[in-house]
Amino acid sequence: MLSRALAVVTAVLAGLLAGGMALIEVVLVPFWRGAPPAEFRDWFAAHSGRIRAVMVPLGAGAGVAATASALAHVAEGSKGAPASVAAAGATAGVVGITAAVNERANR
Repeated sequence: MLSRALAVVTAVLAGLLAGGMALIEVVLVPFWRGAPPAEFRDWFAAHSGRIRAVMVPLGAGAGVAATASALAHVAEGSKGAPASVAAAGATAGVVGITAAVNERANR
């Protein structure tokens, strides 16, 4: 039954992470594209820490929860184990790409 609780936590955290990413895409990216380069750099330098302070814990939490959920499902021999392992892999992919690509570009 631990696997069920972890699956719920994973779904909530991954949903919040996806919502945060969608908010950035729908609200911030159009604003950034419309700003002159110098103004954008100033704005981003002043506010990127706030975005990071929300998104990094969500990504890390979703990654940890998804991994724990997958391990619990596999250990229990649950029929949901393949889906849970796939969710953990997908979450790891999002976190990995963000860390390797987006964070570098943000600096």
